[in-house]
Amino acid sequence: MNSERWPGKRAGNVKNSGRMNADISVYIFSNLKVPANQKVIDMADEHRQMWLGSLARSHHQLSMTYGIDDLSFETVYCYGDVDLFALETLYGQTFMQKIYFHIHVLEASKLVSLYPQQFELSEFARFHTPEFEQFWRTIVFKVWGQWRYQHNKPNYEGPVFTCQPQPQRALPITLCAGKTEVLAFCGGGKDSLVSMKLLE
Repeated sequence: MNSERWPGKRAGNVKNSGRMNADISVYIFSNLKVPANQKVIDMADEHRQMWLGSLARSHHQLSMTYGIDDLSFETVYCYGDVDLFALETLYGQTFMQKIYFHIHVLEASKLVSLYPQQFELSEFARFHTPEFEQFWRTIVFKVWGQWRYQHNKPNYEGPVFTCQPQPQRALPITLCAGKTEVLAFCGGGKDSLVSMKLLE
């Protein structure tokens, strides 16, 4: 299988503890590596740091590692009917790397529930723009409202990036129409049902 890996901060061996969504053509496998001496998550720790690890892709897979302190996670997305290399040929590797980065960050965003104080983007800091930071802050604020209430952390704004945003000029691309006119994301909940009903 042809693949290419972009190095991140760290990665490690993981054990299988994944899940698979068989209703769509994107299969998701998540793995977790826990140090032997790691017993519980200390929510009182004010120095926890999220980090992005390596990112690799093949024709139909995107594999990413991320973590918080010594906890390491790996997620693999399998796109049965999408060829990532073909998309890179069509739209350019630079553009697709930005897409991969956003998938990577959003997958890692679940670790906000572990109350990190910092977020290290490592090798992906080049994608840290003011627009991305605003995008991230909006997600953290709006998605984690219930979590802040339940954990009595009303002033928590999410982890602070260890790097500074750098303005970039986004070059426009021309989209090539495919067989699918509308892409609807379905997580299986009520929001997905409402979205699909609206699209009908």
